[in-house]
Amino acid sequence: MMAWKVLDVLLELTHIIVILFNLIGWLFPKTRFVHWISVNITAFSWLVLGFFYGFGYCFLTDWHWQIKAKLGNIPNENSFITYLLHKVGLSVSENIVDVITAVIFVIVFIISWIMNFHRLRQLKPLKH
Repeated sequence: MMAWKVLDVLLELTHIIVILFNLIGWLFPKTRFVHWISVNITAFSWLVLGFFYGFGYCFLTDWHWQIKAKLGNIPNENSFITYLLHKVGLSVSENIVDVITAVIFVIVFIISWIMNFHRLRQLKPLKH
């Protein structure tokens, strides 16, 4: 039981760090490429995995909710961000949170691609 509680806390912290990094990682030249990788993994989860599991699917949220289920604490929210807002006492519609999250993510995704365009253009294909 203690291991599940530790995993619960670790996944919550990891998820918060990933969200914050996705929001601001593009600001710092040294983290821009890792940020680009992170937002592309997020987009892959939301769209490609989402094609099979429901658009907006997040594997971190899925894993986290599985841990919470083992602890007998299944969240009512589908979205981790909505869950966090409810946890701090803010009652916001999940639909509104989803739309705001998607809009901000698209903006950050575009910024990341623009910031990394020069670096990505310089990558040369491997010679065989």
